[in-house]
Amino acid sequence: MPSIMNYMRPLGFIALFIAAFTWGLDLAHFVPPCPFCQVQRTMIGFLGLLMVLPDYRYISQFLTGVFAVFGIHVASAQIFNNVSSRAFDNIFILLASCALLIMVGQTLMLLARAYQRYIPVR
Repeated sequence: MPSIMNYMRPLGFIALFIAAFTWGLDLAHFVPPCPFCQVQRTMIGFLGLLMVLPDYRYISQFLTGVFAVFGIHVASAQIFNNVSSRAFDNIFILLASCALLIMVGQTLMLLARAYQRYIPVR
């Protein structure tokens, strides 16, 4: 049975493509500039880059923690701001929720790869 770790690099390349594509849309002025969205797509790209690169024991774990906490905090703040202002811009809430779920998934995969050598998988 294949493990999710077998799909780490392809999913990392998909995350890098998503980050590059959305940054391209932003730089081409197809979407309005949003600092929350820019941070989220950057953190998705950085976590995707960590998924593609080999595991450098403590450095990868540290960078995963820093990028994940920052990106997840910004996505949560965007969702909270949209809900608390009663604007209910459903598209922004949906996109921030998708970014939040992507970053949580990337974080779990990266930390599972880091702790795989400590916890034997049967």
